[in-house]
This record gives sequence, C-alpha cells and structure tokens, in this order.
Amino acid sequence: MMRTIRQVLGGVGFLGLTLLLGEVAFGHGGMYRGPGPSTPPPPGQRGPGTGGPGGPRTGPPAGGAATTIGGGRVRTGQRRAAGTDFTSWSTWWEFNKHPYLNLRARLASRFSVTGLGRSGVAGETKEGQPISARPTFDELKEQMLPVLRELLKADDPDIVDSAVLALARVTPAEHADLVLKDLTGALAHRERSVQQAAILGLGILGQRASVPLLLEILNDSVGGRKLLQIRQEVDDVQRALAAVALGYLSDPRAIPPLREIVERTPDSRLDFKAGAVLALGLFREGQVEVVPFLLEQLHDRRLSDLVKAQIPVALARLDEAARPVLPQLLKLVESQKTANLVRESCIVALGKLAAPEDLDVIKSLTRMAQRGTDQASVNFAFIALGEIGARAAADDGRHGEMRNDLTRFLLRNLTRPRKQSQLVWAATACALLGRSYAPESEERALIASKLAEAWKETRNPAQRGALAISLGLIEADFMGGELMEALKDSGDRDLNGYVAEALGLMRHEAAAHDLLSILKTDNDPQYRVRVATGLGLMGDLEVSGLLVTELTRARTLFSTSAVAKALGNVGDRTAIAPLLELVQTERRPGLARAFGAVALGLIGEKTPLPWNSRVSVGANYLAAFFMQSEIMDIL
Repeated sequence: MMRTIRQVLGGVGFLGLTLLLGEVAFGHGGMYRGPGPSTPPPPGQRGPGTGGPGGPRTGPPAGGAATTIGGGRVRTGQRRAAGTDFTSWSTWWEFNKHPYLNLRARLASRFSVTGLGRSGVAGETKEGQPISARPTFDELKEQMLPVLRELLKADDPDIVDSAVLALARVTPAEHADLVLKDLTGALAHRERSVQQAAILGLGILGQRASVPLLLEILNDSVGGRKLLQIRQEVDDVQRALAAVALGYLSDPRAIPPLREIVERTPDSRLDFKAGAVLALGLFREGQVEVVPFLLEQLHDRRLSDLVKAQIPVALARLDEAARPVLPQLLKLVESQKTANLVRESCIVALGKLAAPEDLDVIKSLTRMAQRGTDQASVNFAFIALGEIGARAAADDGRHGEMRNDLTRFLLRNLTRPRKQSQLVWAATACALLGRSYAPESEERALIASKLAEAWKETRNPAQRGALAISLGLIEADFMGGELMEALKDSGDRDLNGYVAEALGLMRHEAAAHDLLSILKTDNDPQYRVRVATGLGLMGDLEVSGLLVTELTRARTLFSTSAVAKALGNVGDRTAIAPLLELVQTERRPGLARAFGAVALGLIGEKTPLPWNSRVSVGANYLAAFFMQSEIMDIL
C-alpha cells in the first residue's frame, strides 16, 4: 500500500509509534526493514543513543505542505528512539539482501522438505521431484488481473493503491495494454496515495507509451495537472516519482528534462532534485550522455553534500558505462576535503564498478578499512572489498596473487579485528568473496572454517547474527546443527531470525520441522517473516498455505503486514486462489484485503527481484532523502 502506518494510526507520534511496534517503522505497503526505523536520521545523528531532536527525515519537500508519499503530513521536530544505530550491519543487510536471498529463483523448483501436506499442490510431480511454484502470466491474466482491476473500484484507498501497484508489478511490458488504461485512469483518483501509486506504476509497468504522460507530470504542465485532476501545482514528491518512473522506462527522451532539473533546481527542493539524479542512474539507454553529465555535477561546488552523495550511487548503477569515472571517485575517497556522505557513496560505487585489476582502488579501500575514521566509510570499504574479491574469485584462472592478498587481509580482520565493530563487516566481506569460489575449493573451505571459528568464539548476539548470515551465504551446511541449537537456546529474536535465514541459505533441511513449528506457534510477526524466509529458501511447500491462513486471521496492522511480507517472499501459485477470495470478501477488514492485494503482487511479480531493489540495493541509505526512503519501504 502507498500509505504509511503513521497515517493509518493517526496522531501517534514517531517515538510512541516506534516503541509501540518494537522499533519497527513501516512504509506504505507495510514494508519494514530490520529491527529499527527504516529511515536514517540526518547526518551527525546516526549512532546509538542519539535520541534528541531528529527533525524530519531529510527535510520535507519544498513547494507545498510537507507530505508523506500517501498524502499525510510529516511532523517536524520528531524525536527518534534511542538505541537505533543506522551504521549497523543489520541495516546494510536489510537493504541489500534481495540478490543474495534470490527467493524467486528458488521458487522455480520447490519440493517439500518436511514431507507434510503434499496433496493438492499445483504442478506436483512424483515423490521427491521438484514442483514449479511460480505462476505463469497466462495464469495471472486469467485469475488475478480481473480481480485486481475490480479492486480499483473500491472505496478504501488502501485497497486501490495496493491493487494499482500489483497490476503494474505482475504485468509484463509486452502485455501492458491489458492494464495501461487502468493505471492511467488512477492518476485522477481523489486520493493522493492512489495517484502516486499510479505514477510509479506506469514506470514499473515498463510501457514507453507512458513517457509523454509522465513528462507532463514531471514538468508540472497544464496537461500534467489535468491528468491528476488538480488546479494547483504538481508537488515535488509527485514530480520526483514521475522522474523515477521515467528512469525505470529508460527512454532517452526523458534525459534532457531530468538534466535540466538537476542543473536548475535549488538544493532546498531536495526530493525533486535528488529524485532526478536517482532517475538518471536507472537508465539503460543514453548512458553515454548521462555519465559525463553526472560526473560534471559531482564536481559542482554549489551542490549540497546530500545531493552530491546521490551521484556516485547513480553512476555505479550505470555499470560498464561508468567505469571511466573510477579515477575521479578514487580521488574523492582519498581527499581529506571530501564530506563523509560523499566519500561513503564513492566507496559504495567503487565496490560496484572496480575490477580485480584496479589495484589502486583495492589499495585505497584496504587503507580505509584499516585506518578510516568515519565508521560508515570503514564499513562500506569492507563490503566493497568483498564485492571486488568476489569478481576475482569467480575468474579462477586469473588474479591469483590479488585474491590471496585480499583473502589474507579479510581473514586477519575477521580473526583479529582492529575494533570489534569491524568483525561483522569483515565476516560479510569474507562471505561475499568466498561464495564465488568453487564449492569444493580449498579457499572456500578455509573461509568457511574461519567464519565457523568466529561464530564459536563470540557470544555477542549482533555479531552472531552477521556471522550466521555469512555462514549461510557461503553455504557452510556443516554448521547447520550448531546454528539450530543456538536458535533453540537463544531468546534473542533478532539473532534467531538471522539464524533462520542462514539455515535457509545453506538449505539445512534438517531444521525445516523446527522452523515450521516456530512459524505455527510464535507470536512475533517480524521473527516469523524471517522464519518463513528460511523455509522458503529451503523450498518447503507447507509454508505458503500456513501463511494464507494466518493472513485471514490477522487482526492488527503489524501482524497483517508481517504475514503479507512473508507470504509475498515465499508464497507460490497455490496461495493465489485463497488470496483472491480474501481480497474479494467485502466483510473482511480493509487492511487485510489491501495486504492481500500486496501479497498477490509480490507472488506474481514479473522480475526476479522486487522492483524497488533497484533503488535499495547498493544505496547509501545514510544519505537517503524522503521520497527515496518511501520507495525503498514499499512492500
């Protein structure tokens, strides 16, 4: 859904809401990321215990009333709950985990690991054989699209905006004519949340026939106001969403107006200007024009640090076309004059763009990891080294000396970290490198053994959570039994949730019965999402039906959102029929029906990864602006 939980609950202040929900903040669609609020505080208020006045997220959009993406007002002068550390490893994992979990790829061949409930499963073959779990578009076209289109007539805007996004995310561009009229019509809806869902939906749909419409909204033209059925100016959040939608469509016609926005819009209109930068980084055509323009802007001294911090990340998303900017990014990393926010983004970009032969980059990142004074820069440097090392490890015939040196460096920081806070980042970097080695290689076995030793030597739950995921990433199944024992013995739900995900990553099927029991009996919604994810990674069939039942029973927004998230992660084609029944039953609560539509969109999503992972993965989330955070939080 496009509405935030603050709007749904009305006048609950941020601090009270955060405490009420166990420090879990929701975005529209009920999405939440990790154990704390999803949006970092302003720079300088990142670490634990920074309670104090946090102000608005990154400042409300200029040019009108401060609004959330769903149309509610942002309260300034909010206070944030003490104890939240946005430089923590868990924050990085929640924003970047989708490519590593790769749940939908595992849904392509699923089988029961618990041996229960095998009757009546669509596509089931003989005992022990894989089952095709993902629905085909022909199935969705016949079963799902008519129902979602009918939901657009609902009075409840939560239901409508959920249906709008679901239609966009399940319909391939080549079949866009089936729903394009519906999405275009939703632009004129009386509720802003539906309008904004429709703007984004036109980009997600992928049909370039929408480009002229989105340009009208972007430019605040008479035609754009007519599309939205408004007389006043199109606000900056809506215009920024139009920019992002144009980025998803990647039509070169949109590049000149986006460039003009970046050049001429004052930094005070942050959402609009930074949204245009974000959009330019999503282009798959016209990159030859985009790269030099962004590089020029990166050196513009008039830009604020927060806007400038968006540019390296945008460049990194342009892939090979941006490789020539590596020297400029490296120079900014090494300059003492570079603001931390910008340096952090440059480090993230180096990790995405640098090749194993870029030894000067590796040397600089190693120095940063060893001696850096900005905590986030150090953390991101470890991740960047792991990403570059992974590319070297995947190319088995080359880079032997570089691989060995980097492996030794990372293992040394794993076993003897300069600061204990660096252990989790070194562990993750080791896992990213190690998982690219061949499964039977000595290098992979060595890294797995060192990660296992680190797990056994620490009792710190936060460190154990990161080490568990690292063991899962490297598929160290020999540790499955010990991880399962820790899950049974520990009362720390965050740790246990990461252990459940790790057991799924390593496909430790012996844990499936215990995880299924937890899913059936535990009452913690956030914990159950991770348990369900672990079962889904194993390919278990029973989890989908169980979650559908839970969704129909859920009575609170918190539990409804969590179950919908879990179901969207691991639900298969067998969940579609009961979800369709749920969303069509008018006596059911509006939020349950809305989250049912969300789950349908997730199950039928046309892309391998969630559509908004293109905005969240590889982001410098510490420099996130309001509209970007809202997009990253959509379920």
